[in-house]
Amino acid sequence: DTANGIDELEKAAEQNPKALKPEIILFAAHMRAKEYDKALAVAERMQKNFADNSIGLVLAGIAHIAKGDTQTGRAELLKVHDKEPGNVNADRNLAQLAMQENKPDEARKYYEDIITANPKIGDNYIELAEFENKTGHSDAAADALKRGLNLSPDDLRLRLILADFLLSQTKYQDALTTIQPALTANPRNAAMLEITGRAQLGLKQADDAVATFKKLVNAEPQSS
Repeated sequence: DTANGIDELEKAAEQNPKALKPEIILFAAHMRAKEYDKALAVAERMQKNFADNSIGLVLAGIAHIAKGDTQTGRAELLKVHDKEPGNVNADRNLAQLAMQENKPDEARKYYEDIITANPKIGDNYIELAEFENKTGHSDAAADALKRGLNLSPDDLRLRLILADFLLSQTKYQDALTTIQPALTANPRNAAMLEITGRAQLGLKQADDAVATFKKLVNAEPQSS
């Protein structure tokens, strides 16, 4: 059961005091069990045993917030942010906290800090785009994805998400232009063929769309 599982994790952490992963797993287990005080104790132990790693401070902040002590939790996360602006673990939680408090401008700042520190990681632009879309800024969402793609043009996931988003905005030509380079390099990719066909339908290019959907029948469903 859960209690026995946590006991085993405690033993693993005790047997490997210099190993970070068992502590992180143990922290997560306590959080899932809503044992926030125990989770906090693990995070504080991590701060002592892994003083050069900010993860213990981040997890302490998360545990304090879960306990309802938002002020202390924010302060812990800000210590990491001040030392490492753009720290993904700290700034993502600070952004989420800002959104809970209806402070979208503050949240945006943290997402942008993450991008500044990690400019070639596509997922960071996707996260910013999701935030912009949720707050009603669809153009800014598209711009975020385009920024990421400009820096990492070979990121197929980013390209697919941008093309699909443009389709949702009925920007069919933009979607087609976005997906075409990737489809040229991956002509049997099912997701790319589907987006291409949908864009062609939106542009009333019926013959092209039919030809594309015929290719989709023999496409590679698991490719990306």
